[in-house]
Amino acid sequence: MIVRNLIIIFLTKYYFERGVKMDYFKLMLKMLKTFHLLSQNLLSDFKNTDFGIDLNKTQRRVLMYLYLDGKNTMTGLCKKNELQRGSMTSVIDHLEEKGLVKRERDKIDRRKFFILLTPEGVKIAEKLKKAMNDYLEKKLEHLSEEDIQLFSKTLSQLYELNEKIVKLKENTYEQQP
Repeated sequence: MIVRNLIIIFLTKYYFERGVKMDYFKLMLKMLKTFHLLSQNLLSDFKNTDFGIDLNKTQRRVLMYLYLDGKNTMTGLCKKNELQRGSMTSVIDHLEEKGLVKRERDKIDRRKFFILLTPEGVKIAEKLKKAMNDYLEKKLEHLSEEDIQLFSKTLSQLYELNEKIVKLKENTYEQQP
């Protein structure tokens, strides 16, 4: 959802500056298709069997969020991964069974738990990060340096736009039923 908002703001500004009326529905469809294809083309055939542990895509993603961001709550992980709480509980249960994460009770609010990586989880995440970096490097090796810089710059701009959206969140409108 954040990415969709990002694209809308970016393209709205682009079209507004050029005096063109925006068709938001077409924009949304194009954005969804673009991100789906990008994800499919970059990561669909990434395998992680080299780690001696079998993780599905969702488990890998949660593991990497915890590796990059540190401990998080179930609610925070649900938002980042766009999963319902029941689905996230299942993911965390499986990662916990594999010894990669643990639950830690919040010292201030005893009703809340944090999810954090175990030392083994950190090792697997570091291996996964290296494997994914090597994989993407091979996948993108045929792009020119200019293309890679443009790709990186575009992602950075999208991230910056996302930060603006987060600050303006209270001004967004939800679709009425």
